[in-house]
Amino acid sequence: MSIQPKGQRQPQPEPSPSHALRLARLVLALAEHDANGLSRDELVRHPQLVDLYDLSTSAGEQRLHQDLAALCALPLRQAKATPEAPPGALARIDRAGRYHLARPLRALCLGDPELGTLGTLLDLLHEDGALPGSAELRARILDLVPLDQRAVIENAEMPRGFALDLDLGALSEEHREVAQRLLRAWREHHTIAFAYRPLYKETPTRHEGDEVIGLFLGQHAYACLWCQDAQAEIDFRLERIEPGSLQVLPKLAKQRERHGVPIRYHLAPRLAESAATRHLTDQHADEQPDGSVIVSGKARNLFWAQRLLLGYGEHARALAPPELVARMRDTITQMARVYHDDAAPGPDEKKDIP
Repeated sequence: MSIQPKGQRQPQPEPSPSHALRLARLVLALAEHDANGLSRDELVRHPQLVDLYDLSTSAGEQRLHQDLAALCALPLRQAKATPEAPPGALARIDRAGRYHLARPLRALCLGDPELGTLGTLLDLLHEDGALPGSAELRARILDLVPLDQRAVIENAEMPRGFALDLDLGALSEEHREVAQRLLRAWREHHTIAFAYRPLYKETPTRHEGDEVIGLFLGQHAYACLWCQDAQAEIDFRLERIEPGSLQVLPKLAKQRERHGVPIRYHLAPRLAESAATRHLTDQHADEQPDGSVIVSGKARNLFWAQRLLLGYGEHARALAPPELVARMRDTITQMARVYHDDAAPGPDEKKDIP
């Protein structure tokens, strides 16, 4: 039996909760050894799995066979002969017979069939959270998924139009190709080269040797890159990458782990309910006596944190780190200067003056 992506389930009985628990442990074991994969014998000796499969019995042998086939979304004999995992598969088998994740969970995009399959698996764990270990396994798998996609998996009832509820299909054909190349570079750990046209600059800037950390799809699509020249993590708007300029280079990139930036901010009482929406890693909300909330956690970077707080307007105040407070103060001062009564109208405003 294979788990079907959401919206594509076959009319067949759902896997039992114990089956979902086993699949979750398999996913975590493969995630730990994704570079080299695991052989069948290494799988059954893995600490996560050693108590689940007794290969001295036909029942244990059959259970392992069925679970691996469920993750591969194919009969194992057919999966071994198929170089690429089919849509919706969470695992694949290489030519040496070793098992890997079909794609790193962090490389999944909103709308990918694999994301639907993973969501189905997590739903099964959530529905029977009373089973020993199910809540912990669910949390550990979610930690492997980017925060924006995690929010979609955790809240299937998210209203349409929410900023994170976009997929590659929402991009233009031109930008979709850029996104696909970025994801390819991410999955294969290759560096990239491209020309980037910053806002208000006529001449594009040439980048070479940058490393792809992630792709984030919201109101605008951003690629988070480790910029070789700046030696810093920077977000680049996809629409400002010059068409046809993005190349995946032969040189391999380092696998950089994103640690995020610890931030803390205050939300006014009227927006206190917004603290329930997870925007940060390890997000925590402390209610205050006046009904306001202090939110803490890790943001992707200071630029992203600044955009988040500006979206709350006057109902939010940055508390930490000092760099974020300074950024917010400078930006708000510049915005106030733009709207000052004595300020000269900008080019667009002059057109509206009769």
